Amino acid sequence: MSALVLSPNVEFLFADASADFNERVSIAAAAGVRAIEFWGWRDKDVDGLARVLRAHDVRVTAMVIDPIVSMVCEPEQFVTAIRETAAVAGRLRASTIIVASGARDETASAAEQCDRAVAALRDALPFAEANGVSLAIEPLNTFDHPMVYVSRLHHALSIIDAVESTALGIVVDFYHASRMNELVADTIGERVGLIRHMQLAGLPHRDEPSAGGAPYLDTVRAFRNGGYDGPIGLEYRPQMASASSWVSVRAFLCEQLEGTAR
Repeated sequence: MSALVLSPNVEFLFADASADFNERVSIAAAAGVRAIEFWGWRDKDVDGLARVLRAHDVRVTAMVIDPIVSMVCEPEQFVTAIRETAAVAGRLRASTIIVASGARDETASAAEQCDRAVAALRDALPFAEANGVSLAIEPLNTFDHPMVYVSRLHHALSIIDAVESTALGIVVDFYHASRMNELVADTIGERVGLIRHMQLAGLPHRDEPSAGGAPYLDTVRAFRNGGYDGPIGLEYRPQMASASSWVSVRAFLCEQLEGTAR
């Protein structure tokens, strides 16, 4: 089993330490963080962030398409957003662009929407590949995102199958999956190789993963034993000072997942 790579989302964690994003990354690095993820890039000083990442030897495991554009309602704008995000991801040496699907088109059939999504992703993928990053579709729950197009793992998998590219995979976010009552292990099955990123949070409130709030850890172990060697994102809202939360969660997950975090 590979070493455990934990990747705090610094939109949530260490936000209490500084409103300045780049300073926040520096503070996280001083606390022992060696990998981060975040959402959009357009509100950030990208050049400054690149310098901070190099200075502290911190890598970006994942960042979100920015802006989030519907792949079925605005496919051309979606491709443009991927092209521009991929260029930034390349500069930051990020591994994965998380693809939120955007809103569904309630005037179109499921087949029409699928065709548009597949075509948009096929058009977008060359920009990701040219910058050395992969794309990963993230299903979002319909309680927090009522109009989202891709809300279930099996839907994301069907789109990935249709696109037929090794540069496209899936994000398994256990918070969103739990909100949708997904049977994650059964849905992914033997297709662990399609997972590009995982994200954890305490259930049901999206706080710290803990003994009482992380019933999915057996599934995480099974995926790691089945070949997943990528990062595990920590996308939760800390209920204590971020530095203390990070130390506590890191120790808990290292114990539970039988690895040494880096």
